[in-house]
Amino acid sequence: MISWPTEWEHDVNKINRFVQIINNATTFGHVITVLKPEIEFNTDNKHKGDIDVWSFNYAKGMLLLVAHLLTKSSKQWRNCKVRLFVLTTLTESEHKNLEWTVKDMMYRFRLLPDIEI
Repeated sequence: MISWPTEWEHDVNKINRFVQIINNATTFGHVITVLKPEIEFNTDNKHKGDIDVWSFNYAKGMLLLVAHLLTKSSKQWRNCKVRLFVLTTLTESEHKNLEWTVKDMMYRFRLLPDIEI
């Protein structure tokens, strides 16, 4: 778990460190969760928009479960839509098979995110 860098737009070192952490995590097959600054969560306002889950290795579905639970159990996150992005280097035929597999699994677990591969 890491936090989203603050004021990173003008600090090349922060950008490089952030990208390097993500690169290392994916290289070693780890799951990484990036959280926005705490101040954005300490509110009674209801959030709108999307909860994006980016998966570099689809076998790790825990992040999708966390996002799904947020939308089902929290008044602040209930209005958000969950989106799943799966990044791969597959061929076209393997791509269609993965898309079908992911959609089938989501249907069986009754999770209905928008899926983009």
